[in-house]
Amino acid sequence: MAPTTRIGLGLAFALAAGGCRAPRLAGEPWNHVRSGAVGLAVLQPLASFYSIDGDFEVGIPSVGFAPLQDDSDIAPRYGLVLLATVALTERWQFFSGIDFRDYEVEDLQPLFPLLVELEPFSTTQFALGFRYLFAPFDGAARLRPYAESSVLLFPRSDVRGLALVSQLTPGNSDVPFEGRIGPYAMLALGTGLAYQWNERSTFEAGFAYELPLSRPDSFLAVDAFGGGDPADFVVSSGEVDPGGWIVHVGMTWYFR
Repeated sequence: MAPTTRIGLGLAFALAAGGCRAPRLAGEPWNHVRSGAVGLAVLQPLASFYSIDGDFEVGIPSVGFAPLQDDSDIAPRYGLVLLATVALTERWQFFSGIDFRDYEVEDLQPLFPLLVELEPFSTTQFALGFRYLFAPFDGAARLRPYAESSVLLFPRSDVRGLALVSQLTPGNSDVPFEGRIGPYAMLALGTGLAYQWNERSTFEAGFAYELPLSRPDSFLAVDAFGGGDPADFVVSSGEVDPGGWIVHVGMTWYFR
């Protein structure tokens, strides 16, 4: 089981157990979420169903290029989200913060027929958005659904890997390489349930679908023949289209 899954399941079990042992509230539920209330949210990804599609031009500058399409699943290894929240009204909240993720791209081949193994890579993106809190459930006043939308701003990310040159030309060593992707922006649309634990904190569990607002550029270059002349490198340039579902759990602490 991946680290993200283990940590996320632990938080999910804590959330479920917490609902049975929540301390008694001094006032009415959700009185702490009023206009001007400020909180700090910590979210942990629980699972992800993410993929990436790419349209590339692959070739050697001194020879020519050919189009290539490929796709792959993206497996998250771990992640953490830190958000500052401000209640605009009793229903509307604004939030912003940082979202750290570490990925493993399972089988993307942007340099085919030259096969590559991409190393896991991480991104730290900036998030800002709005959340709407619906009315609490009848008979369960501490529990209320929410809906939210946010924009994620991804800076340029460096990617590294190993080009399996030995599979094309036996006797030659495999070649490490570096590349880049981005910057780009994504839209996230989500929903979930929030549970008030005490006068200052809430737990939540939810999911979001992320889709790109812009297709990020990608570029890879490998000195596959060892000559050192960039005109003879194997090059891949193009655009990628990431997106998918993310499930999370978390907690928000409100300051008085």
